[in-house]
Amino acid sequence: MCMINTRVILYRLKKAREERGLRQDEMARCLDIDRTTYLRKEKGQIPISTEEWLVISEVLDKDPTHFFIDSDLTLDESPTELQEHLIAKLYRALDEDDRRDFLFTIRLILKGVENKEVSETLDNLIKS
Repeated sequence: MCMINTRVILYRLKKAREERGLRQDEMARCLDIDRTTYLRKEKGQIPISTEEWLVISEVLDKDPTHFFIDSDLTLDESPTELQEHLIAKLYRALDEDDRRDFLFTIRLILKGVENKEVSETLDNLIKS
């Protein structure tokens, strides 16, 4: 198990909140802050304190480690989300040359796909 990046932590927070059917203003009330402050916290614009994480975990009925621990064996995300997570993990493990080869290989595999979003996304990835 290892720590994961902030984007994944905040994604899990938002997902858990939505699964419980809670709106941002409801979470804000639980934390005794205004909705815009909560929104900024959920977007990662301002930090969430340890005390707030404990309240959030209780309100969302999640163990605090749910948000922070990366373990492929304990992820409770859907199979698609797990695959996305693993692909991103694989990509990050590659060096720059291997990343470029990886993206060109994907482009070749998807050459016949007539989806503008797929084409544009691949082009942007290759250019970056």
